Amino acid sequence: MSHGSILTQQARYRSRCTGRGHQSEHQFLSTNRPASPIAKVTHEQALLEAALFERIDGIFDYCAHPAGIQWVDPRTDHLTVCLDPYLGRPDRPLPLHSLAGLLPTHYIGTEETPEGPGGVPGLRLLSIDEHGLHLGMIGSSASATLTGPTPDLWRTLLDEHRSWCRENELAPLWNTAGLSEPETSYRAEHPHWHSILADSAWLGSGLLRRIGLFHTAVSPFCLRYWFDGVDWKFELKYEHGVALDHDELVALLTHPSWGLPLRVHYRHCECRPCDCDGGRERICWIELAPHGQRRGGISFRFRSTARGRDHTAVHAKLVSSGAPKPWLERALPQHHRQISETVTV
Repeated sequence: MSHGSILTQQARYRSRCTGRGHQSEHQFLSTNRPASPIAKVTHEQALLEAALFERIDGIFDYCAHPAGIQWVDPRTDHLTVCLDPYLGRPDRPLPLHSLAGLLPTHYIGTEETPEGPGGVPGLRLLSIDEHGLHLGMIGSSASATLTGPTPDLWRTLLDEHRSWCRENELAPLWNTAGLSEPETSYRAEHPHWHSILADSAWLGSGLLRRIGLFHTAVSPFCLRYWFDGVDWKFELKYEHGVALDHDELVALLTHPSWGLPLRVHYRHCECRPCDCDGGRERICWIELAPHGQRRGGISFRFRSTARGRDHTAVHAKLVSSGAPKPWLERALPQHHRQISETVTV
């Protein structure tokens, strides 16, 4: 096999993982010649990326892309994440929602609160420029950039978030030099949880670097995910009649050369080529476990909704969020076709 064909295969894999175009990824690989199309990272970088994956929270509502991420650009020492603009409707910016989940704060009001700092303890806002909003972690060289909004819009959203913090008696910690006292206390009081997050960071980071697979390899109209302290849980919902394609997703995630060190641990599949069961909802359940002594795993539930289920409201939210027409035709073909025909008439 020639090097050119290997490079083309790597570019195809990287493009599907990142959500970026094949040509641009081919150019990147041919110029940089990395050891793998999706670069491995240091533990500190993985910690930052896993925190981003958990807290960006585009799963809160319907976005133009599953998880609210249009594309990622994974490098050895950095990750750029392009966010979708909206959460369900144009007056709810996903970037603003993400700032609330990411940037650390401390409650300074008088009411008792059992929770520690909000956001991600140790995360810092480094700068805003034409490339996006730059983030880093205290005590490490890890870095990431959130992009999508213009620099002026990022500054406006940050001002809105500051105002929201004042109204809710929250003191910003994202510009503090060094770990603040609330962050230090929280880590000291919850060492076990911090250890759990650290041990499983490789998986959260690896998933975020391959987030494009959830709209290039499969076609769910809805994606939900969360970390339960042991595994990452994913629920993908499909319109009745849309192929689940879970085998392709699993194969790409566990690619023997470029994927994550995972194996299929459990599988229960209800896929059928007919409606012989009356078109009821079907669920395929696949669990992935790590090779060796690594901590963490993935639990997937692929749900095919019942025949005749009304997804009109979901379709409207996806349209309001800016979902592209080709995606709507893939993820909700029946409803998109019906609505298109109604509008045409």
